[in-house]
Amino acid sequence: MQQTVKSILVLGAGSFGSCLADHLGDSEHHVYLWSRSKDFCDHFNQHHRSIHQLTDHQFSTHITAVGPEFPDRTLLDKIDVLLFAIPTEGVRCVRDRVVRDYVCWLPTIHHQDRIWLH
Repeated sequence: MQQTVKSILVLGAGSFGSCLADHLGDSEHHVYLWSRSKDFCDHFNQHHRSIHQLTDHQFSTHITAVGPEFPDRTLLDKIDVLLFAIPTEGVRCVRDRVVRDYVCWLPTIHHQDRIWLH
């Protein structure tokens, strides 16, 4: 059975997000791994290695680190799948940025004063 290649954005380059991105990259998906750290992005894109955790692991070449700015609309328009892999304490901040900047890009249900993302 042939697999359809997807463009996937993984928000969060910690242990979980990096492992998730690596598995998807090994499956030959085009993966973008967002980090808040410019140093991480620069090092990762040059060496395909993390500077924080799993430092001895060679990551898939199908992964491109992006950041520290939040991905712009040009990148988001390429994405088939958006995965949140950020620590709990960072979820609200990132969620608020997604809602503020890109809510028109995501399917939503408006209920009273809350926006629910699907």
